[in-house]
Amino acid sequence: PSKSTVVKQVLHPKYTSPINYSCCQLPNGGYGGLFSLTFVSLAASKAFYDAFPCAKGPSFGYEFTLTCP
Repeated sequence: PSKSTVVKQVLHPKYTSPINYSCCQLPNGGYGGLFSLTFVSLAASKAFYDAFPCAKGPSFGYEFTLTCP
């Protein structure tokens, strides 16, 4: 990452391991909306989580955006 960013890595199947997912996709399927972020520090992670404007907690199949640490 550059020195000006707090995000260390973005993890999403399209970018991290597309060949593994492509073999299992339906003909018109996508990769889904789930992604993970890693940060350069715990403080950066906590600041992002606290400031991110969405519901916090585990999914349990909800149909709206959630953030889970």
